[in-house]
Parts: sequence; structure tokens; C-alpha cells
Amino acid sequence: MNRGALNTVEHIGSLVRRPVNRWTSAVHGLLRFLEDAGLGRVPRVADLKDGYEELSYIEGKAGLRPWPEVLKTDSGLSQLAGFLKSYHLAVKDYVPPEETEWCAPDVKWQPGLIIRHGDLGPWNTIWHDGVLQGVIDWDFAEPGEAVTDLAQIAWYLVPLRAAANPGGRSATKNRLY
Repeated sequence: MNRGALNTVEHIGSLVRRPVNRWTSAVHGLLRFLEDAGLGRVPRVADLKDGYEELSYIEGKAGLRPWPEVLKTDSGLSQLAGFLKSYHLAVKDYVPPEETEWCAPDVKWQPGLIIRHGDLGPWNTIWHDGVLQGVIDWDFAEPGEAVTDLAQIAWYLVPLRAAANPGGRSATKNRLY
């Protein structure tokens, strides 16, 4: 069992089991849309029963500290940027039902917005042998501008902070510049 920011998560075979929240149906609607659109590397909705949701488990290791080496290279950033572009292209046509309730209670979709991931940090990425396997934890998904997802990746992965800052990548340990 793992404890996340919002949920206790259980890995059971090929599934992840988590408690249902008031925004679970919003996330399930988004994930089902992405599956129908053919977007890979996101969890699939498996079941909803007894106050728990079951999602497909994505094999690999989460991008937690100490960060996987790939996240300190151009390759890691390029893979995430490629995924984000594919995601934004897939989600651009998604219009959630009007009554959709997101984790942030006052956020509403309107034309010109997309549903963004909402928590695009390395901790919500899954890696195996230097290859991005998936992006998980869509609880903070919400209507917004695509550039906000891009800004989150930049904030956490591009060396914008001093090398001594433990929250960011060191500019001396990568080849992005």
C-alpha cells in the first residue's frame, strides 16, 4: 500500500485500487475518452465497486527522488514533452458533461480550455529502462490552458533553479543548455 497526497493506493496484480472521491467520475470520463482516442501511457478504468476504483497498473518505477537518471537528461524531458503534446492533441476535442465536478470545486470547463493533467511532476511519471511508460494520478485534472501543463513540466524538470535547490535539476548535471 502507498499513501499519496489524496489517497491510499493498493497495487493488486494488474490493477491499482484507490478510494472513490467526488471527482472520480470526472477523471474516469477523461480516462475513457483518452482510451477511445487511442492515447497510450495512461491508466485504464477497470472497475468501480464498494467505494473503490480500479485502474490498470503501469509497470515501471515512479520518478521519485532520487530521480531516475533519464530525468536528468534531454531524453527524459523530450519524452515527457512528446507525451504532453500527444495528450493535448487527444484531449482538445473532449467536452466534459456540464455537471462534471473536478477536485478543485469551482473550476468549470468552457470553450477554449482543455482538461489538463493538473499535477505533472516527475512523481506522476512511470519509467522503465529510460523509457516513459506512463503518466499516472489524474486526480487534479481540471479545465485549464494547455500551457499550464507545459509550465509544470518546466518548473520541475528544466534547470530554472540554483544547483543547490533540491527541488530542481541542477544546470550542471544535464545538457539542456
